[in-house]
Amino acid sequence: MVPEVISAFKVFFSRPEHILERLIEKVRKLQPPKDKLEALIEFLLAVRNICATMEACKLDAHLNNPMLAKELIDKLPSQHKLSWAMRGQAMRQDSTSPIIKEFSDWLYHIAEAASTVSVNRPHIESTSTESSCT
Repeated sequence: MVPEVISAFKVFFSRPEHILERLIEKVRKLQPPKDKLEALIEFLLAVRNICATMEACKLDAHLNNPMLAKELIDKLPSQHKLSWAMRGQAMRQDSTSPIIKEFSDWLYHIAEAASTVSVNRPHIESTSTESSCT
């Protein structure tokens, strides 16, 4: 069943880049998360989905896209931007991992923590079939 769905998406989108472009557009349309944990979790999971799509579709060059990284970082609240900057200085010296992957992993830890204290569930649009390319 899953291979048929993936094949249908490949035909519909014709290239994995189209799937990625659609996911990035969804993140761009999200309001920058401010004080609401649910909005922050929704944003963080959308970024995680972008990274997973890049990895699944073997779009390795996109994992080091500095313009996308800047765009995603710019959406963060100030305290998270500062936290990323401090982590980034230490991390980039020792890491060979792509920046989008590192950013996604870091955000996921924030989402996990935020979900433990969040009262409401964030609205998360399912895109699991979109992120499969193989």
